[in-house]
Amino acid sequence: KPQGYKIRLYVIRGVHLTPMDPGLMGAPGKSDPYLRIDLGKNQVFNDRENYIPDAVDVDLYKVIEMSTELPGDSQLKIDVVDYDDIGFSDDLIGTTIVDLEDRWFSRAWRKLGKDKRNETLGSMRFDVKPLELRRLFTKTSAQEQGQLECWVDILTPAEASTFPPDDVSLPPKLKAEVRVVVWKARDMVNMDTITNMNDLYIKCQMEDTEAQCTDIHWRAKGGKGSFNWRMKFDVELGHNTKVMRFPHLKIQAWDQDIIKWNDMIAEAGIDLGRYLRKCYHKRQAVKLFEGMGGISKVGGGSKKQAKANDPTKKGGLEIDEIVGQGMDGEEEDPLNPAAVPTPKEDKDKKLLQKRRAELNAREERERARQNKKKNKKKNIQDDGKKKAQCGYCWKALAGCWYCCCAGRGKEVEATGADTKEEQSKDLEDQDTEAFIQQFKEMTGWGDTDPKDSSWLYLYRFDHETGTNEYMGRICMSITIMPKSIADIQPAGFGRSEPNQHPYLSPPTGRLYFSLNPFIMGSQLCGPKICAQLTSCLICLGVLALAIFCQPALNALVFLFCNNF
Repeated sequence: KPQGYKIRLYVIRGVHLTPMDPGLMGAPGKSDPYLRIDLGKNQVFNDRENYIPDAVDVDLYKVIEMSTELPGDSQLKIDVVDYDDIGFSDDLIGTTIVDLEDRWFSRAWRKLGKDKRNETLGSMRFDVKPLELRRLFTKTSAQEQGQLECWVDILTPAEASTFPPDDVSLPPKLKAEVRVVVWKARDMVNMDTITNMNDLYIKCQMEDTEAQCTDIHWRAKGGKGSFNWRMKFDVELGHNTKVMRFPHLKIQAWDQDIIKWNDMIAEAGIDLGRYLRKCYHKRQAVKLFEGMGGISKVGGGSKKQAKANDPTKKGGLEIDEIVGQGMDGEEEDPLNPAAVPTPKEDKDKKLLQKRRAELNAREERERARQNKKKNKKKNIQDDGKKKAQCGYCWKALAGCWYCCCAGRGKEVEATGADTKEEQSKDLEDQDTEAFIQQFKEMTGWGDTDPKDSSWLYLYRFDHETGTNEYMGRICMSITIMPKSIADIQPAGFGRSEPNQHPYLSPPTGRLYFSLNPFIMGSQLCGPKICAQLTSCLICLGVLALAIFCQPALNALVFLFCNNF
């Protein structure tokens, strides 16, 4: 006799679905899949309104409940259909059929998962059935059209009222904001060979967002650029969102040209994957280079940062250098250019050698200071022990303690006072350095690296030699934060208000107007053309002097010849 049952169908994913819509301009084809389910002759589910655009691997994570009688309508047909907004009907991608009677009347199938049934109040769960990978077919082709990950539960009415459905829905998506601050550029190769200058700007883009650019540093000299420019990218974090699947920040350096097309100097990419996941799971702001930067003169605030700034190190920053940010055991380095050769320019080699020498000297001074403190502390402890031993002698009551130890006690007190004085002096020096650093960041004065920043090295592939050429470096900061935190800590685009988190001072070394023609000419034409023009003017002056002084020179020559 037929009896009523509750059917629960859990559909997780569609894998390798056949694309039904052709791609344009050589792009691979896609589909717009959705689910349609029939039980017997009745349609019990149609999810056409929630189709997933442009995908062949889709996350569904749905649970569909229905009622039936067994024996009876037992053919559960699952169709994966391609949505078409233009046309008479949607296209069927593939179908799979589940026979409910075969499962229910199979003792082996009914025993599956019974050992994992949980009847504890508050965490009740029905038998855990195995996940099935079912193949999709059509009547017109014997070739597989994709696969569907799913499983089926068949429950009696009493079991259905006792055990709630499993929650297979995905966690909610998180709206986040990626803030990128481009501070400055150094060692940029000049694309204008006539003036040896660049009209430099930096372009950044994340997946599924519009590209953003800094303002232009017109007539940038010596490969240096100053920007202090903030960019903001709105992204959506969640399971298999586009930015999570392609979590790369693309950075390019460009030379602006007015007459012809712009020249791209170089580019690089940063993998933000693990930082986006950390922001998504912990719902907190994440800084990529927290604790880096600071008061150093060249490229970083510590030995680790200097190591990160070394172009001879393959792959930029190493994983060990960012473990302190709570990313232990994660995958690849965020600064992830291809393995690059050592720069061939002698200038870069000399710069690296000088940097290493400065760091070694600084490390030696710090080691000597620490050893000095340790030795003083040890002397204090030794003197204290001797003083205690002397105090226990039988003559202590007669004042021998003062005779033996008074001088040593004074020395100990003086040494302790000196140590405290040095410690307070060190704290004052640290406060002074922090104040100077903050002042420099606020005014844009000096060549220090901002707090929580790092250098990104840019390369360009040379097709003739088959190697990557070092083209310059950019100092930048990156922060990823949920939109809720971004609203509490607002920051304007570029240097606009509210100019905070962090404050961006006006850039230095920019082109400015002057009534002095020599200053304006030097700024517009560059040092190379100015030197050439100066040489030409000197030659013309000498030639003019020779022409105007020709009569006097002739007279002198005549007198000289007559006298001799």
